Amino acid sequence: MSKKKETSISELIIFGSMQLLISVILLFNGFTYITDHFVNDGQIENGSTKQKGLLAFMSLLEKGWWKYLIVLIFGTIGFLMLKEARNKLSKSSKSNNLNPKTKINNLPKEKFMTVDIESQKEGYKEIVRLCSSNTNREELINFIESLKNYNGDKNYYNTLNYVMEHFDNNSIHLIMALDWKQEITDLKWRIESALKSNFRVTADLPDPSKYGEDKAVSDKNVFIDYNNSINREGFELSFVDTDSDEYVIIVNKLQDSTKIATAIDKIGYERLSADSHKINGAK
Repeated sequence: MSKKKETSISELIIFGSMQLLISVILLFNGFTYITDHFVNDGQIENGSTKQKGLLAFMSLLEKGWWKYLIVLIFGTIGFLMLKEARNKLSKSSKSNNLNPKTKINNLPKEKFMTVDIESQKEGYKEIVRLCSSNTNREELINFIESLKNYNGDKNYYNTLNYVMEHFDNNSIHLIMALDWKQEITDLKWRIESALKSNFRVTADLPDPSKYGEDKAVSDKNVFIDYNNSINREGFELSFVDTDSDEYVIIVNKLQDSTKIATAIDKIGYERLSADSHKINGAK
C-alpha cells in the first residue's frame, strides 16, 4: 500500500488562509445585509440596543442562515489547517535546535567525531595522570584502557559524556559538567571536592551569597572569581569547549596548562580559560 502524501506546511498555510478569507467575506456580506436592510431602512430605530441586535440577528438567520453554516465550516477548517501548520513549524524548529547530547546527524562532523578511540584514551589518561591522586590513579587508567568509542552513540552522543557519567556515579571529581543555570554553590562544591580528593589541598573560595539570589554559574565574572581564588594556591580552571549549554571543567595545576590543553585536544576538543569570551561573556 502506498503511503499517503503528507500536506506540506506551505500548503496548509495557503489553504487555511483561503478558508478563513472566505469566512471573513461571508461575514462581511452578512453585516452589510444587516446595515442595508435593517439599520438604513429604519426597521430597528426604536427599542434597546439589545433588542435591535437580536432583531437584526434573527432576521439575518431567517434570510441567510446558510451563509453562517458555510462560515462555520470554512472558518473551522481554516483554523485547524493553520494550527497544524504552526505545530509543524514548531517541531521543525525544535529539531534544528536539539541538545548536543541528542543530535546525531550533525554535518559537518564536529572535531571529536573524527578522533579515533586510541587518541581519546591517550588524552583521558594524560588528564588522569595530571589531575588525579595516587590512590585511585591506577583504577582510573584501567577504566580508560577499557573505553569504547561512544562518539555518535544514540544514548551518550560522545565518549566524553560516557566518561563524565562514570566519574559522577563513582564520586570522581575530575572532569565535571555544570549546566549554565546551575547554582553557584554547585560550582564551589565541585572545586572544593576536586582540590581535596585529587590534590589534598583547600582554597579560600568566594561565598556564593555575595552574588545575590537567583544567580547562576553563567553570570558574568563568577568563573573568573573562582579561578582567581584557586590561582593563589597554584591551580586553575580549564574548560572543555563542548559548544553546548553546559560547562565542562577540570581543576589542574597552573604549571600544567599546556599539557592539559594538549590532552583536551587529543579527546577532540579545545581548552578554554575562565576569562575567554565564550565562558565569561555568556551574559
